[in-house]
Amino acid sequence: MLQELDKSGNRSFSDEQVALLQRELSPQKGESIAIECRLGDVEGCYLALEINLVFEASGWIVEEFLFAAEGTPGETVILLVKDESTMARAERLSRLFSAAGLQVTTKTDSEQSFNLKILVPSKNTQAGAETPA
Repeated sequence: MLQELDKSGNRSFSDEQVALLQRELSPQKGESIAIECRLGDVEGCYLALEINLVFEASGWIVEEFLFAAEGTPGETVILLVKDESTMARAERLSRLFSAAGLQVTTKTDSEQSFNLKILVPSKNTQAGAETPA
């Protein structure tokens, strides 16, 4: 199924990319992260779920898997840090995800509840359109 998604132009990891991510993330097992996607965005939430599974398999603690009612449009995954204390870790994750083929950027958001959160934006600007209010 992953290959089918990859051929369709959806963001997804190959088995080799998953192995690379797990190998590089495992030494930091016990670290924590939150992951967010837009409710109703099947493609974005599938990628967020893949990211979640990679982190959990690597021994990280996924504090929350969040479904947002509103989302950020685009293809670039956003690493949100609460403050400068987690910036080095976010930059390392950014390089790792870039090596695995994702477009990534890092931003600071002092208002967020988590020290580090991965926000998977919606490629589909109509995501959630079929989700009832």
